[in-house]
Amino acid sequence: MQAGGHFDLAVTKSYARHLRRLKEPLPVDDVEFPQDKDLNIVNRRHNMGRGILLWLLGIPLPIVILLVLFLR
Repeated sequence: MQAGGHFDLAVTKSYARHLRRLKEPLPVDDVEFPQDKDLNIVNRRHNMGRGILLWLLGIPLPIVILLVLFLR
């Protein structure tokens, strides 16, 4: 705002241009959307495989060690 209470015309024009740019949609051709569903399935399978492997190493291994120690 200038001293006389009037708006600067250049500022209002640039602000109007800015508002017009905000209203324009983005070009769809440039945007790539990841397939969230496919990534989720891959991650879930990976986590499940890791859980099974950890269970196989963590649960039966101490039991096998105890059996070996007691059955000697």
